[in-house]
Amino acid sequence: MSLDAWRDAGLELGKETEDLAWRFGDWWNAGERFGDRVAIVNSPEWTGPAYGTIRNYASVCAAFPLSLRSDKLSFAHHRALLVAPEAKRPDLIAWAVKQARGGGAPASVSELMREIERRDAPPSPPPPSAEDQVEVGAEEPVPKPISNKRPITAMAKRVARGCLVLHPLLRSAMVTDEDWAQFGCAFGRAIAKAEDDK
Repeated sequence: MSLDAWRDAGLELGKETEDLAWRFGDWWNAGERFGDRVAIVNSPEWTGPAYGTIRNYASVCAAFPLSLRSDKLSFAHHRALLVAPEAKRPDLIAWAVKQARGGGAPASVSELMREIERRDAPPSPPPPSAEDQVEVGAEEPVPKPISNKRPITAMAKRVARGCLVLHPLLRSAMVTDEDWAQFGCAFGRAIAKAEDDK
């Protein structure tokens, strides 16, 4: 097998893995009417993904019915979009796909996460006005100090709430809601970076 054939085979496997996430998620959601699905995936004869993995796939599939999925974006892109308000998702999908000019790749998952955060961020404060200046003797006016803390975005709060549900022990280690939201923002960026590194 040549290097090119080996590389192409790996790329094809990656596409199949991507397709399997959608297929398992849709399969799980379609089986809801049959009752106890957990028993099937926990049975000894089950050789597919773990229950938690399938539930994650299913949540993405439920949020993105076929009509809202983009074949130009990966499953990981769609999963990242879960933190965005539902009404903004179609525009964010269009934005990510549009980044693929000239047949290139769409925006990475971390670029998409940054765009979601940018769109969720509150507007920047206006520059200090003359009345915000403090006179110091005969010297030039010095602006009042402005906090260097980043505003906690709605996305960071949603990620933090997701962490709270997934890891209640982490919540007890945080002192304030602001600490928790900052952790959520950093956690979201770490997830996006890990997805890009795959």
